[in-house]
Amino acid sequence: MRNTQGFTLVEVLVVIVVIAAIVSISGVNTGSDPRDNFVKAESTRLKFYMESLTDDAILNSKNIGIHFTPSGANPYQWQKAIPKENENNIKEEWEWSPLQSNRIDKLVFQNEIKLKLYINESEIILSTSTETEKTITPHVIIQSSGIQTLANLNISIDDYNKSIFVKGNGAGRYKVEGLTDEFQ
Repeated sequence: MRNTQGFTLVEVLVVIVVIAAIVSISGVNTGSDPRDNFVKAESTRLKFYMESLTDDAILNSKNIGIHFTPSGANPYQWQKAIPKENENNIKEEWEWSPLQSNRIDKLVFQNEIKLKLYINESEIILSTSTETEKTITPHVIIQSSGIQTLANLNISIDDYNKSIFVKGNGAGRYKVEGLTDEFQ
């Protein structure tokens, strides 16, 4: 007499294969979005860039200004203007000129990244046009003592509703605050 209770080995293997397929598909669908890591990496890069500018201002005893665009940042230094020929100006003039540094250059984000600047909790509209050096007005000023404009920077990607804030404390240090939903 044959025992008909239980499952055959083939039936058990088929069920295991089906369960494994379902688990692997759901694992792929519930993984984190790669854009999260991209935004986090760019915000960390911005944090260290801002702290490096602060360190440069302190170590070299110079005032640094940062002019932001939606796609990056341009550093400038406050220095005496070079007198032009035929000028008999006794008054000393100062101007913002591109930062001369071996370590720090302008910061450029990849095309997808968008930057928003907030000073005193008010959004500053960032211009995409390039200003000439004579008319440059930095958004953030870092004094040689390390004290600076209190600024918060928001990094996001087009067609993606999450962003990260890089928040300054006014004394040269910045912190990255988690991925948040922009539309909340």
